[in-house]
Amino acid sequence: KEVKKNELVNIKIKEIEVSPRAIVLPCIVMRHAFGIVAGLAAAGKPMIVEERRVFDEVIFQPICDGVVHKGELLGVVNVFYASIERRLARGAAEKWLMERLRF
Repeated sequence: KEVKKNELVNIKIKEIEVSPRAIVLPCIVMRHAFGIVAGLAAAGKPMIVEERRVFDEVIFQPICDGVVHKGELLGVVNVFYASIERRLARGAAEKWLMERLRF
C-alpha cells in the first residue's frame, strides 16, 4: 500500500485477538521504517474492555513517502492486563487523603 508523509492510512492486518480486561498500546520504539502504528481498529461498534476483542486493521501514520508491502512488520503492540485489586485502590485513596489532611 502506498503511503504519503503525514497522511493517516488504514492498513489491513492478520486478526489480533485480545482477551478480556486487556489494554493494547502501540510501542513507539519498535516501528516500521516509513512510520508508526498510531492505533488498532476493528469494524463495528466500540467494545468495552471487559469483552474479548478482535482487531483486523491498524491506523498507520507515515513519517515519509513510500510503499508498505504485505508481510512487513508495521510495529509492535504491548498488551497490559487491567485489573484493580479493591484493597489496593482503597489503601491508595486513604493514603492520598491522609497526606492532604496532614497540613
